[in-house]
Amino acid sequence: MTTTSIGEFNETLYRAAYAYVDDLITNGLSAPDGVVYTTALDFYNGYGKFQPGLEGFFTSTSNGNDFVSASGPEVNGNGGVDVDLYGIGYDINIIGPTSFEITPTSLGVGEQDVLVGRTQQDLEDGFFLSALNGTFTDRTNLNNPLSGTTTPLYVGRGTRDFALINNFTIGKDYISVAGNVFDYNFKYEANGNFNIFKSGRSGNGDLIGVVAGGPFDLQPRRFLSDGSFRLSARVLRRGFNEELYVKVNELEGVVSPSEALNHYVTTGQFQEDIKGVFTGAEQGSPISFSTGVADGNDTLFAYGGRGAIISGVGILVSGDVTTIEPGFGANQVDTLIGGLETSDNFLLGIGTDWNSTAQALYVGNDGLDLAYIQNYQTQDKVILAGAVEDYTYATLGSALEISTLDGDLIGIVEGVGAVSATETLDNGTVAVQLR
Repeated sequence: MTTTSIGEFNETLYRAAYAYVDDLITNGLSAPDGVVYTTALDFYNGYGKFQPGLEGFFTSTSNGNDFVSASGPEVNGNGGVDVDLYGIGYDINIIGPTSFEITPTSLGVGEQDVLVGRTQQDLEDGFFLSALNGTFTDRTNLNNPLSGTTTPLYVGRGTRDFALINNFTIGKDYISVAGNVFDYNFKYEANGNFNIFKSGRSGNGDLIGVVAGGPFDLQPRRFLSDGSFRLSARVLRRGFNEELYVKVNELEGVVSPSEALNHYVTTGQFQEDIKGVFTGAEQGSPISFSTGVADGNDTLFAYGGRGAIISGVGILVSGDVTTIEPGFGANQVDTLIGGLETSDNFLLGIGTDWNSTAQALYVGNDGLDLAYIQNYQTQDKVILAGAVEDYTYATLGSALEISTLDGDLIGIVEGVGAVSATETLDNGTVAVQLR
């Protein structure tokens, strides 16, 4: 990959995003540190880059292959505590004190850009595979704007245009992606690179991003009003379940939980009899670099070569004891997203191998707690506690609703309309295939 230009701090975008900084510079007023700054870059170097929430924006200077980092000489090798990195540029028109228009100079089509984060564990880098686009009516915080939209980048030429993301810091950094999570396909290479594809009609889809240096257990964490979502590893119990992976695949004494993800990425995902295991974060689970905790509502996707077990309800393994999250999914709404061209099991019930009795999930709140199942394919299965006759199946548009016999909705499977096959399992559950 050959880069043709170096990205730089975007003066105009910084002033557009922070109206009060624009006002200080325009009117020659003192910043909070008492200094009068004449440019946004001077303000950023002297004050802004030390303030959380005043992230710097580093963007492309061309529509070619770019190298963008926040460690260049213009910021004295220190891009600050919080930066956003884009492989594209922007045209910006400040309309007034509360709004501005922004238009990307390209959408990354035909480009191969390199976005480089910092290695310090306490600094946050945002890597953008999405472009700001439209009119924004909030000049205080582009971190969660009140208006405006985002557009996917690097879509159009398959594996020939994408952003390579280097120095991703687990637990701190994030990746911004435009659209719905189910519109994307996520896959690991054996070398640990995490590939992000915009889904197509067949195959993996259109490659838009490669996160090098993994494996990282990336999952959606934030959904913004501009139509983008962020991938990170900050919710510590959401995603790949190391202990359960070892247990389900009978790898005790062979693979330790601390090495489970690496085993899955480098070896397990390519083996016929190995399943990835992905579970939600129990309510109250910690979030790294935050005082907040998980609320129990999870959006969770599976990745891997052959297939996975996916549960929005948290499952803990300690020695020989497996514990299901209290409430078994009551009062929570989860979204479970399968992989493409894989064979996945979506859990709407737990069997006797993990619990004293087979137990349906998401029961008790009359349909207000449930799992949405997306990217279901004909080879996938939904796991239910008990027998197939213990539930009703109702078509709603292009989806199938699954409810208990007393009318408690527990799951909605998108893209299907009927039951096609069933298999009774020896743990008190039934595997249901849909069409």
